[in-house]
Amino acid sequence: MDLKPLHRAEAELLSHYRGWFCNPELEQIDQQHKLENMTAAAREAFKPWAFEDSQSIRQAMIKLVGASSMVSLFENPRCRDYFLALSEVEALSAGLEDFLHAEQQRGFEPMLDILPKTIPRIPKCSTSPAPRRA
Repeated sequence: MDLKPLHRAEAELLSHYRGWFCNPELEQIDQQHKLENMTAAAREAFKPWAFEDSQSIRQAMIKLVGASSMVSLFENPRCRDYFLALSEVEALSAGLEDFLHAEQQRGFEPMLDILPKTIPRIPKCSTSPAPRRA
């Protein structure tokens, strides 16, 4: 993977949003996405003892993805159907539990093994930054 375009995009982002999350533009975007509410919901749904039942973890994933402002209204049913049809729920749940409550690397690897095999192919996106608006 050619990282140069990614590094250029990162530099442009950093120069445009000086001060990072103290930037008023980013604070406004943050408020629109209800990040605090989603974080609290995820913490509640994925507490350590919730992982005793992988089906409840599946339902929590469906609920959180459905409530996310980052997933379009048209993609929500596809995400829900994807999680409902997933046959490797126990392994995904165990990986998520390790990722959140144990060793991240150990949890990330099984999720990485499961998800790319089962998620339908998506078109490749360009890593070059979008042109600036005048």
